[in-house]
Amino acid sequence: MPDKVLIIQNYNANKGDASVVSAMLDSMKNDPSLEFSLTSYDPAKAEETYGIQARDFLISARRIRTSRGIYKYIYLAMEILFILYMPLWYCGTRCSISMPLSKARKAIIDLYRQADAVILPGGHFFTSFNGVFSNLSHAIGIFAAFALKKKTMIYAQTLGPFWGWKGILEKWMFLRVLKRINTVTVRDQRSLDTFGKYHPGMQLTAEIVFAAEVPELRGNARTFIQHVRENGRKVLCVTIHHIYYKHFFSREDYVKLMAGSLAECVKTYDLNLVMIPMEDGMHGGGDREIIHEILNLSGIPGDHLFMPQDELSSADTA
Repeated sequence: MPDKVLIIQNYNANKGDASVVSAMLDSMKNDPSLEFSLTSYDPAKAEETYGIQARDFLISARRIRTSRGIYKYIYLAMEILFILYMPLWYCGTRCSISMPLSKARKAIIDLYRQADAVILPGGHFFTSFNGVFSNLSHAIGIFAAFALKKKTMIYAQTLGPFWGWKGILEKWMFLRVLKRINTVTVRDQRSLDTFGKYHPGMQLTAEIVFAAEVPELRGNARTFIQHVRENGRKVLCVTIHHIYYKHFFSREDYVKLMAGSLAECVKTYDLNLVMIPMEDGMHGGGDREIIHEILNLSGIPGDHLFMPQDELSSADTA
């Protein structure tokens, strides 16, 4: 019987996070001793993309972010109530007491129960970039594995940084995880230097995404790239993710800096510029909104500018 591995907290609305899991699965897909399942931000898309069983996060903002009106507050209340219930569920489960769960949450916990090991995949999960709710979601996701006494791993991640008063809470949650998890690997020296003292077995490893298989472009992605290359210019592709500037610049300063830098690159090297949103369009705004602000300010001629209208997969982006 193969060992069952549960990969948790796959934020597959982001092309970077999606490509990390793709690379992990690609690198181990020919090993018959392993069987994989997943908790994912968008489980239906995950099953279609990866071809494995997927369930929602234990604590998820997806329905909150994609709902309108009173439904947004109903889903928010449901998540808050479950967060408040989690300490009771954790204590009961550790004592081998069967704790009640809704049908949806039980389906998620069943994946944990079936797993031999639970892995938090490569990426940037525990950091003030992501906010308190996301940090709490990741912490609860791994604490469910602790409750069920599963082997656990953080794999090829960047850890921190944490800022401000919220960062104190976020770091506290993270350290509760770090001190109890079985195995930790990080993908950068700063993470190792900063947090290695909390987990003596922590190791530095390679960024897993570079192991991803990049297939030949097909369909809309192929048509788009052919269009970009028609005039024979070299191509500069830039991915934008709107959450990262806020700890370093005001939005206005960030847009000005990016617009000026990209305009200078296009002018100096006569490039075609391709702007790729990192986050899927399911949330509107976000990456696309700030890309349009950058391009409108840049003054780059329209025949040098391209942004895919169709959603590119993480593999197509690579």
